[in-house]
Amino acid sequence: MKIGVFTANWGSNPYWNNSVTSYNVTSAGPVNGQCGSANGQMFTSAPTTNLCSVGTPSAVSGTGPWSWTCSGSNGGTTASCTAYLQQSHSQIPAGWPANFVLGVSVWNPSSQFSYLSAQGGPKYAAAYKYLSGGINNGWQTWGSNFVGNFVSSARASSLLPIFTYYMIVGSPPNPNDGQPQTDLNTPSTMAGYFADFTTLMKQLAAVGGTVVVHVEPDMWGYLEPGGLNQSVSVASSSNSDLTSLPNTVTGLQRAYVLLRNKYAPNVILAPNVSTWAWNTSTNCSLNVDSIAETDAAFMTGANWDLFFSDIAFGDAGAPRGTWWSATNAACPNFNVLNNWAGAFTTAAGKRLVLWQTPAGNTVYRTVNNTPWHYQDNRAQYWLQNYPSDGHLAALANSGVIGVLFTGGEPNPTDVYDAANDGTTNPASIDGNMITSTVPDDDGGALRIWTNNYYSNPLLLH
Repeated sequence: MKIGVFTANWGSNPYWNNSVTSYNVTSAGPVNGQCGSANGQMFTSAPTTNLCSVGTPSAVSGTGPWSWTCSGSNGGTTASCTAYLQQSHSQIPAGWPANFVLGVSVWNPSSQFSYLSAQGGPKYAAAYKYLSGGINNGWQTWGSNFVGNFVSSARASSLLPIFTYYMIVGSPPNPNDGQPQTDLNTPSTMAGYFADFTTLMKQLAAVGGTVVVHVEPDMWGYLEPGGLNQSVSVASSSNSDLTSLPNTVTGLQRAYVLLRNKYAPNVILAPNVSTWAWNTSTNCSLNVDSIAETDAAFMTGANWDLFFSDIAFGDAGAPRGTWWSATNAACPNFNVLNNWAGAFTTAAGKRLVLWQTPAGNTVYRTVNNTPWHYQDNRAQYWLQNYPSDGHLAALANSGVIGVLFTGGEPNPTDVYDAANDGTTNPASIDGNMITSTVPDDDGGALRIWTNNYYSNPLLLH
């Protein structure tokens, strides 16, 4: 500020002071504190950097989890932040992404990759596709280079390609699900089956790069009660690569790994471990640690790279669905999953991916418990309030390195417009009040939550 003395009519200024005083001018509006990228992440010791993106951090307190605040200014709010203790786990398979993976099913590649791109780019890191139909009417009849084209389309969208190999069902002499033992003990069937799997390995070797093959969901759940020594036609299938293997479930597990090692070392190979012993049980006294150790003893008949598991038949609001307690006050619930997964991955010495996970929610009016629009709370539990609630970090700390959404039956809630009914906002049920503006069958919740997640993804260790 300057002070001057002027003559009449501002004719002259006989006195002018250039250095009376000065002022700092700042914004009068409030500025809210914001947590930095360390918020919601896992560490082996207290974080010291990236604590606040806006505001001044307080001291970090705790021994894991750790807490701190980011102060606002000019009356702005203070943000509360948390980081979590990283548990020790086995090595992540080579080629798996560095972040905890969120993926999605693509059951119609010709339209659904385009649908994801039309949203402004995929909101996920992986895409999976069933290879099914049985050995005489399966994926090899789906057109020229189907597997290679899927891999190329996934990679063009920056997605890790994953195949679920589901070929025992549909194969002769018994094409029904739930009774794989007949097919597994028919040498001619198993000769065709192993030849089909070998063809897949050769095609995936030709495309190169990391591809994940998830082997036979359901089959392992039906076989587990009979143990590793029950009969399977492996050497007796007359496959020249498998003549040294026993005709048992152990031999079957080793057959997949042997054929992968010989023909497609670029493939990450993972069987499906069953959760049928606990995932719908209301008994909170179940010893899930013991169940997990039994599961691991059966599933580790071969040196797999990874394990998959499906934790639900379908969305909770569907006719055969089961609700999990989001408060973990009743069973089944999310803490039970974390306990089982932690015990399983410790005993098996390998990580776990949750596959075919329901994509429904309880917040969008679109999701009203009709086909393709069933409610569920699993995606919501892990992602709606990420990272502040720590739910996804707790899942990762149990040895899980990814969740793949949608699938199951009947007519599951999808992230596409699978219902082909456009943007819908029926009457609210159970308090689902948010109006959707997109045609996604889940109202767009998973799209929004996944976008938020990938703004600060969970690093794997």
